[in-house]
Amino acid sequence: MLTRAWRELRSQPADAGISLTELVVAMALTTIVGAMTLSFFLSSGRAANRTTDASLTTAQARLALTSVSTLLRLADTPTVQAGYSTARFEQITSSQVTFYSNDNANRSGTGSRTAPDKIVLTAMVSATTHKTQLVEQLFRPISPTIPADYTQNYNSTPTGTRVLVDSLSSTAVFSYCSATIDAGTGLCVPATTTTSVASVTVSLTLVGIPGENPQTLTSTIAITGALS
Repeated sequence: MLTRAWRELRSQPADAGISLTELVVAMALTTIVGAMTLSFFLSSGRAANRTTDASLTTAQARLALTSVSTLLRLADTPTVQAGYSTARFEQITSSQVTFYSNDNANRSGTGSRTAPDKIVLTAMVSATTHKTQLVEQLFRPISPTIPADYTQNYNSTPTGTRVLVDSLSSTAVFSYCSATIDAGTGLCVPATTTTSVASVTVSLTLVGIPGENPQTLTSTIAITGALS
């Protein structure tokens, strides 16, 4: 009886395990699934980084626009002396504006005051980063009181320089309007001289996320207050 049971046991097929082909196929499938998973996480990470960068850039531009708008609202004449220009603006182009700003106080009358700061805002391509930046240069007055020759009251070297925005897609940032309105179009007549500027429009066009349109932040600042 034992001999017969032994024969029956030997006649049953043995478990051969997995073949080499099955092992290779399983490894290949595991590799493919792993690669797809890794690719998904990497793509998600890159998308999140791009969104974060875009959000930070927009926040930076909003702060810059607020700062520039404040300085322009406080635009002030550099002197009250006869024979010298009392224009708030010294230079106006699409990529640069040079003006005087009394950022110590929002003066609305003709009372005595300290000499205003000289501000130069320039949209330019950085020689270091090759990005288009909006740069602010600040020139503090040498004398706190307005001298007879105000042109000698500011050094040629800025007191401070800072980058307001570092990812613009265009250097065309500033446009200027005079107080005159075109009767035909209802639009303002562009200011062609520094003394005719009645408002300044600041447009910051940011470098957008690849595949999306660039974002533009715009603010128009009226130049008000008394000339003195």
